[in-house]
Amino acid sequence: YRKFGVHRESLTNLAFSDTQAGMEQMNELMKRLRSKPPIQIGKQAITSIDDYRLSKDNLPPSDVLRFWLADGSKLVIRPSGT
Repeated sequence: YRKFGVHRESLTNLAFSDTQAGMEQMNELMKRLRSKPPIQIGKQAITSIDDYRLSKDNLPPSDVLRFWLADGSKLVIRPSGT
């Protein structure tokens, strides 16, 4: 902790039905987050957004959004079809 600081991690899952309609709901949610991203999450302002659909950090393109918050924390949203 002295060298790198305190890091906390949390995982929250949203369950969608295992149907075509469920997949469409996930896709629509990602589409809305890209077209009208929130300006804050909780009480923290969003300072920047990384869209991994456009290949990021030498990774292949992926349907992932990373929101950077004013306090230095981040929120990553990644839909899964599994």
